[in-house]
Amino acid sequence: MVATAAFTGVREGELRGLLWENYDGEQIRITQSVWRKHIQEPKTKKSAASVPIIPRLAERLELHRALMGTPTSGLVFPNSVGKPMCMARLTRDIIRPAFLNAGLQ
Repeated sequence: MVATAAFTGVREGELRGLLWENYDGEQIRITQSVWRKHIQEPKTKKSAASVPIIPRLAERLELHRALMGTPTSGLVFPNSVGKPMCMARLTRDIIRPAFLNAGLQ
């Protein structure tokens, strides 16, 4: 999820709403945004455009897909119950502890 955010520059809500059916290995179409529990259209027409995926990110996404059981549809980054992942929880529970364990502030 972090690599996708870094390599695409999509907004948080767009990242949370990414769907496998909109990904073809080279680009991903932004068709929805998730803010809290609300699913809505992307913020602007420009946001709804396709986003190119560099090969390094494509490799990571394919590994992620394989680890998820090779889905062809649904959220790219679901939480443990299939809902959009909460970025604040990801930061609190995974990223921050990893930084602290590495001795980073």
